[in-house]
Amino acid sequence: MSFLFLLLCTVFDLVLVVGMAFLYERAVCAHRGRSFQIKPWRVVALVCFAASLFVIAFLTGGQGLPMTQFVPRVEWRPFANLPRGWLQYALNVVLFLPVGFFLRLLYSRYRHFLRVAVYGLCFSLYIEIVQMFGFGLSDVNDLLMNTLGAVFGAMLGALAVKIFPSLKSCSDSHAEPFSPFEAEWALVLTWLVNLCVMPQILQGMIGVGLL
Repeated sequence: MSFLFLLLCTVFDLVLVVGMAFLYERAVCAHRGRSFQIKPWRVVALVCFAASLFVIAFLTGGQGLPMTQFVPRVEWRPFANLPRGWLQYALNVVLFLPVGFFLRLLYSRYRHFLRVAVYGLCFSLYIEIVQMFGFGLSDVNDLLMNTLGAVFGAMLGALAVKIFPSLKSCSDSHAEPFSPFEAEWALVLTWLVNLCVMPQILQGMIGVGLL
């Protein structure tokens, strides 16, 4: 997969997620008779959050290839590869740090680590299901480590807010939330782009000779 393909798909996903957030916020402001104001730091944090979701899905979830066959290869044994597989476990934790970090930064209801863990688990479960369609090995250890990475990321987000109080302006408790379920539909849009839109972009780029 080329960098151009990743860039195009990421931009498409960001336009969907951030664009829908702006449309929702604009509609809410119009309904309440208030002026629509863009809060720069919150927008930057939202863009980083949406980009991290998509890049993780891209790197681990089929990369836009059509799912043509169901070939499940599942490892059910927790920590079966220790101590040899410690590096893979560590990488899985690091991969999901941005998910928990931006959840904690952006959304007040994700100050509870259990909710962050459920979010990370759902995202990781999607990845493992996609990998059953011929894209790799579905591993219960990936579920555990990815979820742990999201929780560690939330801890880092809480620490960052304490060290840099100005980051509180990113949270929906200090700014008008774009949507009460923004984090959830950002994840759903990422799934849809990864599974439905990316194969079309891939075929189009192959058709015009860019890949």
